[in-house]
Amino acid sequence: MDWQAFDHCIIAKNLSFEFGKDSLNKLIQRFSRIIPNCQESVISKIGEQYDDFKFLIAKKVKTGSIQIFTDVVSCVMKNEDMKELSILLDICGTFQASSADCERGFSLMNSIKTKSRNRLQVNHLDNLMRIKFYLSSGSTIDLDAVYKHWTTHKDRREYSTINE
Repeated sequence: MDWQAFDHCIIAKNLSFEFGKDSLNKLIQRFSRIIPNCQESVISKIGEQYDDFKFLIAKKVKTGSIQIFTDVVSCVMKNEDMKELSILLDICGTFQASSADCERGFSLMNSIKTKSRNRLQVNHLDNLMRIKFYLSSGSTIDLDAVYKHWTTHKDRREYSTINE
């Protein structure tokens, strides 16, 4: 779960200065052979860039310009001030695609996106997958709060019968 250091949803909710530092250090240690010139100076640069990264990502999530992980990667790759951090983030994007978590994600997606529900948009599918994964891990969701948010988020009418 060290990759949570780059999870934009968690970063947007948790702006503490220490958030992600331990996970980042573990990732640097794990992938030190892949990171070019991984010396103490590069490691300290990555740490400094990560502090800036958290505040940048939190701001962009709140404005709506970052919605999925791909947006995070492209934002950091374009930012010249985060050159060292972008290498580690690129590794994150590459290695997650071949992990067991990814396979579980595809399995979950296939169970949600059936022939009768194959026109789901990416963000809707993402939300359903998060809910299903969250529930399968033993957590609970306040469905009343979710429904209330859903009805107030867009112009929706509650279902009513003709006889009313």
